[in-house]
Amino acid sequence: CSGSSFKQWNKLADVVLSSNSDIGRVIAPNLHGSGASSAWGFPAVRPLTLDDSAWLIESALQNENIDQKELIILGHSHGGSVGTRLATRGGAERLILFEPNYLVLQPEPLNEVLDFLHSMVRTASADNFDLWGPLFYDFWFSQHPEDTWDHLDLDQRERLLATTIPHTYHEVNSLLVALESSTATTDLNALADHMKNPLLSAGGHIILSASPGRGSREPLTNLANLLQRRCAFSLSTLSIGGHIAPITHPEHFIDHVLPHLVLPASQSSSRR
Repeated sequence: CSGSSFKQWNKLADVVLSSNSDIGRVIAPNLHGSGASSAWGFPAVRPLTLDDSAWLIESALQNENIDQKELIILGHSHGGSVGTRLATRGGAERLILFEPNYLVLQPEPLNEVLDFLHSMVRTASADNFDLWGPLFYDFWFSQHPEDTWDHLDLDQRERLLATTIPHTYHEVNSLLVALESSTATTDLNALADHMKNPLLSAGGHIILSASPGRGSREPLTNLANLLQRRCAFSLSTLSIGGHIAPITHPEHFIDHVLPHLVLPASQSSSRR
């Protein structure tokens, strides 16, 4: 998730490794600008792409001699976009997404999504971060028109800006690059084929929060419907929590993830 690090998965890792799931190891890499991973740079020589972020994870897997095709990939927000790209590049047993920001994966993204992405990039490019916060908050967190950025206390606003700028600019821009380069279209088609092939995958699952932000609510619902229809994903919805539920309500989030960490018997036995 933008502004977070591998630490958001610590509780999940503890529960998974102590459970009776088929998972014997949890790998939680930091993307560019998160944790101890170097930032992409601001401004950069060229735009960050989803392939750059996927390559970062692929390199870590290679260093650990891990076969990507044996992975269950779990991604939250931008991690969901990178996880999707990772799966289409090198395969995976299962892909689990929580409110991925890969909203341009839809063949015809809503104008509101495109306006949001372009506005985020435009304000960051102009160093106008006074507008960045309201845009980000309204899209992902605000529940109604009166629930605005200005209602947050100053410490909350400063903390959110400090943890999301500047690397989130590059993440947002990488989604526009994916749209303009047709990577998003390629990913959707590849994901549909990949997820329907039982020899390669145990399927996909998307999780939505109980209270998505008012800007993201409709596009996330549309994306979930698309993944169910085209890619045979299953869907579950949390009963509490919003876009950062893995951080604010980890126990409830874990309850939705654990059932999808159990592989079909044939695949489970092959990994032991």
